[in-house]
Amino acid sequence: MIKKQMVMGVFAILFLSLLWCLPAALAEKDVAEKTFYTIANIWYERPEKIYSTNYHKGTILPVGTKVRIKKVSSKEIAFSSDSGIDFRILYVKKHSPGVSVWDHFDRYFSEKDPMDGGGVFKKFTKKEQESIDCYKIIISELMIRI
Repeated sequence: MIKKQMVMGVFAILFLSLLWCLPAALAEKDVAEKTFYTIANIWYERPEKIYSTNYHKGTILPVGTKVRIKKVSSKEIAFSSDSGIDFRILYVKKHSPGVSVWDHFDRYFSEKDPMDGGGVFKKFTKKEQESIDCYKIIISELMIRI
């Protein structure tokens, strides 16, 4: 009888601990209306329908692009660029087993500009940096004309 009470007591403690920790684990990050930077090239054919699988097809939103996050839900990441284009990355769970929408968010966005001194941009070779800079100039010129 005492063993059964001890087992029930341990179970109750574990259950209550889980209930106490669960909200913190499920809490969403407060990112809405904040400025972030892309830390990966994001490929798209239609800015309002980008799949989280990031197929290398279409136009590229390059590394270091400054964006404003509109919202992150269990199904999408909505954001806009400084040029006024609205983007939506649609989360495709079946193509990303074990990866959450927040994992995708962390793969694509950072509050730190990767092009600044300590950012990942400085880890590229000089030739890679020149190519990225050149590409960013071309893309910004094209977006101004759109």
